[in-house]
Amino acid sequence: MFIDERLLDCVRYGSSFGLEYKTNITTMRSGVESRNAEWKYPKGRYSIDYNAVTPDEYIAIRDAWVVANGAHRAFRFKDWSDFIVKDQFIGFGSGETQEIQLFKRYSFGNYYKDRLIYLPILETLEIKADDAIIPFAFLDKGKIEINVASGKEIKASFEFDVPVRFVEDKIMSDPLVTRGNDRFIMNTGADLVEVIL
Repeated sequence: MFIDERLLDCVRYGSSFGLEYKTNITTMRSGVESRNAEWKYPKGRYSIDYNAVTPDEYIAIRDAWVVANGAHRAFRFKDWSDFIVKDQFIGFGSGETQEIQLFKRYSFGNYYKDRLIYLPILETLEIKADDAIIPFAFLDKGKIEINVASGKEIKASFEFDVPVRFVEDKIMSDPLVTRGNDRFIMNTGADLVEVIL
């Protein structure tokens, strides 16, 4: 089950954002390595600090964990280190109605890797054909439906969230940082991992 809500955005300094693959590496007697990539696409992994949060912020984090059933259910998360796609080529028009999966392209030299995007922020999604904004229908899991003249270059711009779950079935908070006027300030955190929808 997926909860179509975003976890609280108020991450603090000390949080870490990253991507990971899973690779099996066997080293031969000669020192030569045999490497086998088990995952086709990378997964995000995050360690989020919520330092000095207000009561309302802490309650929002705690409630998300309770409703998500700990590590059981996935939800939206904004990766502040990587959440924008700008004027990226996504295909050519076919002259007929076609479906296109949104993705983000990463390049290194003459090589590239596409990361599938399942959760674009619809209010930010803009599709262009030969630099003119065109209408589209959003389907599901990052797919759009368009009808563009054959051969026209299609580009997309958007922000996106990442589908994640809590890594652990427990949530902990540090002792109170301060308290006054029936209000408290405390520290908590969450480890998250991307899931495939």
